[in-house]
Amino acid sequence: MSASASRTSGVGKTHTALRPFARRGGARAHQLQPAPVRTPVQATPECGVLRALSRAPWIRRPGFTWGTHEGFRDYSFGARAGPEIGFQHLAHEMAHAIELLGNAELARLHANGYGLRVAQVEILGRSYDNPETMQATERECRVAGIQMHIMESAGLRVSSFIDDFAETMVQFMPDWFVGAKHSEARKHQREELIVKSYGSWDRNAVREAWSEVCAHIHRCAG
Repeated sequence: MSASASRTSGVGKTHTALRPFARRGGARAHQLQPAPVRTPVQATPECGVLRALSRAPWIRRPGFTWGTHEGFRDYSFGARAGPEIGFQHLAHEMAHAIELLGNAELARLHANGYGLRVAQVEILGRSYDNPETMQATERECRVAGIQMHIMESAGLRVSSFIDDFAETMVQFMPDWFVGAKHSEARKHQREELIVKSYGSWDRNAVREAWSEVCAHIHRCAG
């Protein structure tokens, strides 16, 4: 074996090199000694949120805090939806607050929610959603249009967002059955509402509204 370094290949594997040591009598030889192991840094979902926030510094204002919870809780916006953490979910919660402001309903925003409810009916002592209008879906579509502006400002792609979001609403919103009778027609109806909302806002308007939202939370949270 030559006196040059001998290494094993592969990310995260131990790399070894020939290191000299002194023998009795002053002769020199070489011995393989392990070099420190370099462990790759593991990216986390929170890192993705932080990267997006760094690309949209206008979001960080007094009154804004976020966490890995769902929804809006303790005056903090959540970046989680089900098991997934991501900036798109944080943007959705931010958009809910902006939509309240745009609809002159910011006073409904409180420490643990947006004050939004769906009509209920009680059957055998249990309460169930019983929507009679598309108000919940219409609001979500307005929110989605605002959300797209927030995502774009942070460098996220929105090319398939409208299609995906409309499909989700058709499947999971409590008022999914209100409106058009066929699923494709319902989806198209919701897509049109999202496009309309997106067109009624621009990036500057979203930022100005966000500033007002944060100021309101800052006052309320003390």
